Amino acid sequence: MQLTNIISKRSQYSSNLIIAGDFNTSSFSNHFKILLSNNLKDSRVGFGLLPTWPANYGILQTTLDHFLVSDDLQVIDRSTGPNIGSDLLPINMIIGIE
Repeated sequence: MQLTNIISKRSQYSSNLIIAGDFNTSSFSNHFKILLSNNLKDSRVGFGLLPTWPANYGILQTTLDHFLVSDDLQVIDRSTGPNIGSDLLPINMIIGIE
């Protein structure tokens, strides 16, 4: 339901779009691939896997938090921050407008 809402709203915005949050799905899921097929790019590309959940299990982590950006935005840097007491790690990003 929420994924459908995001996709339907996507067509209303042609540029400078960021969709971010806890999607509760990995980047390997079909749901995530549907989002990418709507002219969005995964901000992690070029920066590694950058897992965010669970915050305290190192090797067993996956990415549930995502930042998707429109093609006109440039991801200059992206990293995960230190554990701040949440079950998810924070995401740090620098974005530029092309």
